[in-house]
Amino acid sequence: MPGDDEKARRRKVLFTFGVIRVLPVTLLLAGLYLVYDEPAAGLFALSYSVLALAGVAVLFRFRRFALFQWTQQVMAFALPVALTFALGGFVGSSAAIMWSFVVVLSAVFGGVREAWWWFGALATAVTLAAVLRPDPRVANNLPAWLVTALFAVNIIGVFLVTFAVLRSFIRDRRRLRELEVSYLNQEVMLRESEKLATLGTLAAGWHTS
Repeated sequence: MPGDDEKARRRKVLFTFGVIRVLPVTLLLAGLYLVYDEPAAGLFALSYSVLALAGVAVLFRFRRFALFQWTQQVMAFALPVALTFALGGFVGSSAAIMWSFVVVLSAVFGGVREAWWWFGALATAVTLAAVLRPDPRVANNLPAWLVTALFAVNIIGVFLVTFAVLRSFIRDRRRLRELEVSYLNQEVMLRESEKLATLGTLAAGWHTS
C-alpha cells in the first residue's frame, strides 16, 4: 500500500499469502467431510474457502487491507469452532479448535488489547464446546484413521505456526538490537572524531599564537 514502510509491506504480503496457502487445505477438508457424510462440516469448510478467495479478490481490487485482515481473522477463528461443534466435540473434530489460537497469536502483533479480546473469545468458545459437546467419543461418520491423522496434522500444524511466528519475532528483535548497537557505535565514533577535530583546532591555534 502507498505510504507503508518495508516492515508493514512485508507483514501484509505474508498475511495475504498465508490466506492463499490455506485455501487448498480447507478445500481438501471440505471434500473429505462431504465424502464421509459430514455435510455440515463440509459446508463450513467450503464456505470459508469461497469467502476467503472472494476476500483476496476484493483486496486486490480495492486495497483495503484493514478490512481484509479483520474479516479473514474472524473467519479463521470461526471455522475451527464451527467444525468442533459440527463434528461432535474436541475428539470428533481432532482438536480443530486449536487453530483458532493462531488468530490470537497473530493479534498480538496488532496490540495487546486486541489480543486479549481474541483470547477471551477463544476461552469462551472452548468452554462452550466443553459444556455442549462433552462426549469424548467420536460421534460422527469420519473413519478412525482420518480422525487420528487430523489430530496429528492439527497438533503439528499449530505447533509449527507458533514456532515460526516466535522465531520470526525473535529474529526481528535481534536485528533491531544489532541496528541499535551499530547506531550507538557510530555515535561514539562520531563524537570521538569531533573531539579529535576540536583538539586539533585548539592545538593549531596554540601553535600559531
